[in-house]
Amino acid sequence: MRTREARSKSIAARVTPTVFAAVQDAAEEHGLTPSGYAGDAIAAAVRADASVVHASPDADPLRPLVTTLNGLATQLARIGNNLNQVTRATHLGTALTADAEEVLAAVRDSQLHVHGVLDSVHDEITGHAAESPDPIDTSSAAPTPADRTTA
Repeated sequence: MRTREARSKSIAARVTPTVFAAVQDAAEEHGLTPSGYAGDAIAAAVRADASVVHASPDADPLRPLVTTLNGLATQLARIGNNLNQVTRATHLGTALTADAEEVLAAVRDSQLHVHGVLDSVHDEITGHAAESPDPIDTSSAAPTPADRTTA
């Protein structure tokens, strides 16, 4: 709802192309310019509850969880790269080292850790516990050196 007070002040804000497109679409739906729509949205947000606007991303209470998930994503990318190298070596007939089972066990442990963190995130967001998926099925895993000698 607009007031009779003239809008004589401006605020410059940077947004992503996705948000900009959404603002353009919403403004068009309401017969407004993007600036007019953004001004109305800001006024509505201030009237409704100014506490929903965070001063910085660091003030977001989910920020530690996001940071943890980003770290886990990096670790999983590294593990995936290592597994790709092991798979390639296996397909080329290169014998795996004796610690291959230890590596696979570490991958299983990492998977359980990731699921634990994801469960915590789910619990934090929804307020109730999530069901954990089963651990990695290794029945189709690459053969170990012992498997190759018996084949």
